Amino acid sequence: QEGRSRLLQRIDDERLYLQPGLTLAALAKQLGTNRTTLSKLVNEEAGMSFTDFINRKRIAFVRRMEKENPEVRKQDLAEQAGYTSMRTFYRNYNLYNDSE
Repeated sequence: QEGRSRLLQRIDDERLYLQPGLTLAALAKQLGTNRTTLSKLVNEEAGMSFTDFINRKRIAFVRRMEKENPEVRKQDLAEQAGYTSMRTFYRNYNLYNDSE
């Protein structure tokens, strides 16, 4: 159980969620586990899908950066957060306005 929580902690500590085009398989490989284990872990520990989990982390990151650097353009923040589509970014930005 402790090892499982450590995987989620690494995602935060290493800001792995900021990688553009991040997939469940790619993240599982980086963490030294498999897709099924990681998906199950996120579902059980965070109570949401992998996609929701990553997007919530990214939007929380953007909101922190907005507070620290209000002059930075949203497009630049979106790119820093790993978004490759502004449409997807804005959808998630509005959807997860309560993140962390």
